[in-house]
Amino acid sequence: DILRQFFKVLRANIEPGCLGQTELFGDSGWIRLFVHELFRHRSDVATMVFVDAGDYVFLEDVSLVLSQRQHFSASQLAASPRHGEMPFQLLDLRRMRRANFTKILSEIVKSRIDSETEIWCSLGEGMFTKVLSQNTSLWYTFDEPWVVEPREHGGVQARGGGVNNLWRKTVDDASWQDDAIWQDRVYPGLFDWTVLRIHCPLFLESFLAITLAGKVPPSRSQYKFLGWSVRSYHLGSVINATLEDSGLHYGHLSFLRCNERALGVHFTSTLKRVPWGRNFLNFWAGAANLGRG
Repeated sequence: DILRQFFKVLRANIEPGCLGQTELFGDSGWIRLFVHELFRHRSDVATMVFVDAGDYVFLEDVSLVLSQRQHFSASQLAASPRHGEMPFQLLDLRRMRRANFTKILSEIVKSRIDSETEIWCSLGEGMFTKVLSQNTSLWYTFDEPWVVEPREHGGVQARGGGVNNLWRKTVDDASWQDDAIWQDRVYPGLFDWTVLRIHCPLFLESFLAITLAGKVPPSRSQYKFLGWSVRSYHLGSVINATLEDSGLHYGHLSFLRCNERALGVHFTSTLKRVPWGRNFLNFWAGAANLGRG
């Protein structure tokens, strides 16, 4: 009955051209933006934390997120970690209903898809969640590590952010492929299946990684440049600087700090393809056997 009601509300308020766009990002994801409608008759449910099903794991007590509600301005009705608005939302259902959020959402969708339906609707509700999060009168943003995407920066697996197998050797005999390192290696900041910290490489790791990624052996001038370039990585790791301040990463989630403990982990489609990422998710799904495969 709940899902039947949801799809009824969805079809009544979202332009038909924005529904049924892809198999990967189906219409069910819109539930997060209509959850205030689904709980309209549950006045006892005031706030809700909504995360991506299947690829997000809490590593800390979720009730701690609720403390962010006290920082809302009078008009704000939702919140998310910085750069984490797509997989993670803290929603004030009562405020959403009072503000007629359904109408606000419907008008935003209509205004965007008149000319660029494919662009705006290709991620289901994702792009519209991002648009809403940029409206500071509606959305509060906080800088806590509830959405950590464990990519590698500046280390041995840095190319591609740790999602590509750099250890496979290409030889004439295609039957000989050394996948052992790729299969058994884990993110350097993973201490066990319940503890993950933001990894920032120290001098030796980043120096060797960058050296081996270029021409070997490097020239004297290259050595000098490499030594200079990776010093900031090392210092950033030592003083727990942000990824941006250490020079390791700019843009998405660059506010995260070196060695900071992740409160929650989000696995994008590329991270889910990495062996250790699959094992991590399988552990939290209750799998009895973890390992290769």
